[in-house]
Amino acid sequence: MQAGLQEETKQRIVKRDYSLWTIVVRAEIVHRMAGARDSILVEAFSEVVREARLAANKTQEQLAHEALVDRTYVGLLENAKRQPTLSVIFSIAGSLGVTPETLIKRTRDRATRIGAQQS
Repeated sequence: MQAGLQEETKQRIVKRDYSLWTIVVRAEIVHRMAGARDSILVEAFSEVVREARLAANKTQEQLAHEALVDRTYVGLLENAKRQPTLSVIFSIAGSLGVTPETLIKRTRDRATRIGAQQS
């Protein structure tokens, strides 16, 4: 049943059908995507990036330039205001001289500690 509903949704979107039903479905999709932001993970990643940047003795501007992102974006990441894409994680890791796996592992470990502190 759900597969048929998904196919019908795809067909309606392709046809640019802006009926009330389609608008509601789109709103549900956007709402689910917004809920995908885990504030603990975002906070943990921000701390990990800041620590790695300082350990590499780089400014936010230097990191941004090397990672090919805007300088303000690095600040937003470090202040837990933005959530990075996979490509940004790879780019930042490379600029910091660590592997993406290292950033992810450190983030997971930090998130576990933050979660334990909040419990």
